[in-house]
Amino acid sequence: MNATREKTDAPSPAGLLAGMGAFVIVGTPMLFFIWRFVNEILAGRLDLMNAALALVFLIVFLGLLKVLAGRVRAWDAQLPT
Repeated sequence: MNATREKTDAPSPAGLLAGMGAFVIVGTPMLFFIWRFVNEILAGRLDLMNAALALVFLIVFLGLLKVLAGRVRAWDAQLPT
């Protein structure tokens, strides 16, 4: 009997926690900038440079969130039911 383990794309729990930690460390400043920009817009101040930067941060933040969600789904699919 061959004792090889089937390789999956699902992350290990330690890898998933490291990914979540990296997401929090990288995502928090981006979310702060986006939040601050929305507050400035609501206060009636518009700076086009900040608007462009907030849009870029929003796109990157959503991309990171999609990657993290995919990792969590893969890990959840690997868990026994």
